[in-house]
Amino acid sequence: MRLLANENIPLVSVRILRETGHDVVSITERSPGILDEAVMEIGHTEQRIIITFDRDYGELVFRRRLPAPAGVLYLRFLPMLPLEPAEYVAQLIASVIALKGVRDAGVVESGSGKVRLLKWAEYEAGWDPTEDHRIPVWEACHQMIRGLKDQGESAAGDLLAKMPEKGESIRQLAYHLYTLCERKKWAEEARAYNELIGSWHAIVAASHDVRHVGSQTELGLNF
Repeated sequence: MRLLANENIPLVSVRILRETGHDVVSITERSPGILDEAVMEIGHTEQRIIITFDRDYGELVFRRRLPAPAGVLYLRFLPMLPLEPAEYVAQLIASVIALKGVRDAGVVESGSGKVRLLKWAEYEAGWDPTEDHRIPVWEACHQMIRGLKDQGESAAGDLLAKMPEKGESIRQLAYHLYTLCERKKWAEEARAYNELIGSWHAIVAASHDVRHVGSQTELGLNF
């Protein structure tokens, strides 16, 4: 990724980002002491994402309407070590790459600079995990909620039987989301996650029944 490290980004972090494969220009190395407007011009001309601890770039972009760079990453924390900015930026870039993956998987809706995770009711009915080459845990969790809401524990169990390796991750995600929704007082969303958690043992039992019947069919043991 093409990055432009402002003068307040330690050179240690610049080197780390370069070593991980990013194309990084450092203002400290190229043009120390230049004005923010000049940094903006470099970012715009070379289409780089500016990394900075300086909040003034938001004003330059949105209020003064200067030609925009590829993006501005405003870091809002005080690093204890000079390598921390690089660690944060690397994690954020990995998250962006992952976001593209979940968008392609149909887990988020994005547009006009905004990203929104889909709710359980917005997923398509009739989803089959065995026919989906990309199954984020978020999607699996909300598809199970949809199955439980629409057709009950047996339908949710049927989905779980097709992706048993994701079971514990789905349960943990539902629990964390329930806790978050309770804290935020989002009653409707909290209820959906709570129903999945409350029905979990029955769903697991239903998934075992599905796999047991499938095994008998494969062995020709139908009675």
